[in-house]
Amino acid sequence: MGLNKILGLKFKDDKYRSGTIQNWIDGRKRNSPNSGSVRKQLQSYITGPTVQKEIADKNFHAFVVVIVGSRQILVREMDRHGNWVNDFKLAN
Repeated sequence: MGLNKILGLKFKDDKYRSGTIQNWIDGRKRNSPNSGSVRKQLQSYITGPTVQKEIADKNFHAFVVVIVGSRQILVREMDRHGNWVNDFKLAN
């Protein structure tokens, strides 16, 4: 299954998530209550005072890793300022 197909998979019968995997992680569609919740949570951790103090003067990388099914692993990197560094990738 290709990356775009995986990102387009929809949650079914999940009481905490709705919409597609990409929308849940990245929040491209604003009409969903949990749109971008993964991005927002990671940004909150990274930009918080505790983490910022800890990563000062260090080479820092944060990653979102989502396991889909039993074999598909999505990865996306975020920088120290809470910005995505690259697009989604499938881990090998």
